[in-house]
Amino acid sequence: MGSQIVQSQWSLNETSDSVYSIVRGVLQAATSDNVQPLAIMACEQFGNTIAISQETRLRIERTVLPTPEPVAIRFLKAKVGFMKHDCAVQLGSNQAGLRFLALAAALLACIPSYQCARALSLMLESTTSDKRLLPTTRHLTDLMSSIASRCSRSGFSDIVFGYSSAIAGACRENGYQYDEQGHQIPDSEGISALVDACRSLQRVGDQELRSVIVETHECAAWVAAFAKWSLETPPSIYFADGEPMFFQPGSQLTIIVLRDITRHGITIKLTKTCMLESFQDLVVQCPNQQPPSYYVSARIYGSLLLGHEKHSVDAMLAALPLAITIVRNNPRRGGGFPQNLKNSQQFTATQPHVFPSLDTLFKTMSFIFGLDPDFPFTSLASAKSFLDLPQVEHYICITKDNNLRPRFGLERNLDQVRSNTSIPRWWLKSDDTSQLSSLSQHGLPGPIEMSVEPKDDNIEIFARDLAGICYSILWLSLLNSIEDLYLPAPHLPETHSLGSLYHKVLEILTSQPRSCPVYYDDISRDLRRLFPPRYSPYQKSPDFERGSNLAWSTQTHVFWYSILDDFAPRDTSVCSINSCCGRLMLERETYDLAEDDERTNIGLSGPSTTQRSLYFSARSFSVNLRTKWQLTPLGVSIIVVLGLVCRRQPEEMCGQVSPTQSISQLTNCVLVNCEHQMGSSIGELRPGMDYIFPDISSLPPPDQRILHMFPTGGVGELQMYCLGWVGLLKRRIATVVRQRACLSCCIAASERLNCEFLIL
Repeated sequence: MGSQIVQSQWSLNETSDSVYSIVRGVLQAATSDNVQPLAIMACEQFGNTIAISQETRLRIERTVLPTPEPVAIRFLKAKVGFMKHDCAVQLGSNQAGLRFLALAAALLACIPSYQCARALSLMLESTTSDKRLLPTTRHLTDLMSSIASRCSRSGFSDIVFGYSSAIAGACRENGYQYDEQGHQIPDSEGISALVDACRSLQRVGDQELRSVIVETHECAAWVAAFAKWSLETPPSIYFADGEPMFFQPGSQLTIIVLRDITRHGITIKLTKTCMLESFQDLVVQCPNQQPPSYYVSARIYGSLLLGHEKHSVDAMLAALPLAITIVRNNPRRGGGFPQNLKNSQQFTATQPHVFPSLDTLFKTMSFIFGLDPDFPFTSLASAKSFLDLPQVEHYICITKDNNLRPRFGLERNLDQVRSNTSIPRWWLKSDDTSQLSSLSQHGLPGPIEMSVEPKDDNIEIFARDLAGICYSILWLSLLNSIEDLYLPAPHLPETHSLGSLYHKVLEILTSQPRSCPVYYDDISRDLRRLFPPRYSPYQKSPDFERGSNLAWSTQTHVFWYSILDDFAPRDTSVCSINSCCGRLMLERETYDLAEDDERTNIGLSGPSTTQRSLYFSARSFSVNLRTKWQLTPLGVSIIVVLGLVCRRQPEEMCGQVSPTQSISQLTNCVLVNCEHQMGSSIGELRPGMDYIFPDISSLPPPDQRILHMFPTGGVGELQMYCLGWVGLLKRRIATVVRQRACLSCCIAASERLNCEFLIL
């Protein structure tokens, strides 16, 4: 039993603290988070009526209350973190508030703030002795939103999925049907009834409960986790026929897992049995909520991706290194570049890649799946065919006659795989194709023409599931730190939520090798679907197709593109993401978004330099002009543009570009390096080609052979500005960017690649 007596009612008239300390602490917290003081005081007193175990209270003190140092976002001159005296800190300053934080953490782990507020409003009204001072649902929503980031670190979701995995395993052994990912949460009345039942079990009085019995199917995992969260003794769990699944001596709360999903909208039945025979048993029946949105740790996320079937897990782990290598090394032609992009003896040309290196991808895979340090990534990735891997071949053989369904996507989407008249060699045994060349110019197996369609559906299903897990590893690798990050639990059947990146991965793995480049737009849309920006329930939901978010705040974290902090061309990890738990703070205000201004007048003004000395132009451009981040707060958003200003007149803008256009165009350019001296002369002008400083009003038609040069002097932000200017043309244009190369090699690279723009 807990160290503090659990009350049956709460009131604002009862407090052990002085009036001054209450007013000072609450007002300070309310000011920091823009929350109504009444909501803080009411929830704090309501905490006296909540049953929370000692273990849970210690967990909340250890994970939710500490305030780490904020992290700076350099390009915004903003910080990400928590206020030192916010609502969570105020609530955690006493045992009653700590109990409320534990309840809030359990609710916020699976349902949005406004749904939590509805449940809290019902519980507050049913337990108060004075209904004249009750916060509104909107005030409670604001409070729950303010503490959501901190509460996300409590780890309640991991407990839910731990119970879900254990229940699913026991059900499979006994012939029960139980969907490991199909667990639900009771509605507001059901949550209120469960909280009341736990409260009654912890109270001492003449009307003590003897026991509480919960009958459910979809809500079994959540109810079990909440009972463990609230009571000192975990619950006992039984099958519907009375056979014990997990027996806990001394437990007063019993969960009965029904054999099938209940009907007539009733998904949970709660029965309270009193000790005194004069009181009748109390029965509460209620439906479940809308499908919850759980956030889980990276390790739990990995276990959900792989599933539980041993042969399938072994085959996936064996095939993933080769699949990741195929996707990462996929030819990245397109955007006007010639099909065969080779380096010259004079210079090297590299297309920037949106993904990190293979080593980083393998480290991400190793972390989320908990692999041993000596896992043979290199040997598995060097295989010529998936069917050369014993684990994959064994799985394909034992499932050949099984009626499998893909875990990623629906069966009707297999038509895309079946429609291919040629399949990559990496889906054929290498012994059957030994007479053909084993490697293509990119180090990957080449295609082989087939006279019939692939006949084994299980190979197609395995390929689809492999593409889904490979897709997850790819976007996880974009996050620079996932150790302390809670991720949205994967809903595998929902192919439409996977986005364009998944479909490109599937195309690469199931089609003959060809160019299938991944651009910034593919990444940005998927990331906003996976980590939707925070928005009020009273506002319109965010538009995932816009692609203009530079930094955005979710319910738990703030995400921003790391390249923005060091705005210069790079050859890998162009779309890598930084993240930090907390809120986006700028000058004592909190914001939800930092985004482009869609009305930005992208341009570049300045004197024309046609037929002028290139050395003079480059020198004057980089010396006289510089970039400047312009920030304009607008409601909960910060509008961001990258401006070009003259050093002598920094208040006047020479032009503005969209930072997202700059990043997008970077994925479609070539970085040139050579071993010559940087100051080498350009030499004479080549016949049929003019070198001019581009002016938006004098651009010739695309069919004219003119090379437009941006003499930026190698300044990284100026180069990114010019890439954004090229993005004005709204088409993928081949562009050469100089890193460490002489002018002659830059010109030669531009001619060889048929580029229209050269950024020096």
